[in-house]
Amino acid sequence: MRLAVRRLLYLSFICAFCVTAAVVLLYLGGYSLPWT
Repeated sequence: MRLAVRRLLYLSFICAFCVTAAVVLLYLGGYSLPWT
C-alpha cells in the first residue's frame, strides 16, 4: 500500500513538473511558434 502511494505521489510530482515546464516554455517561446 505504501509503495503504491509513493509511486502515485512520484508520478503526480513528475506530471506537475512537466506541466510547469510546458507552461514556462509556452510562455517564453510559444508566441514565436508558427502554430500559435
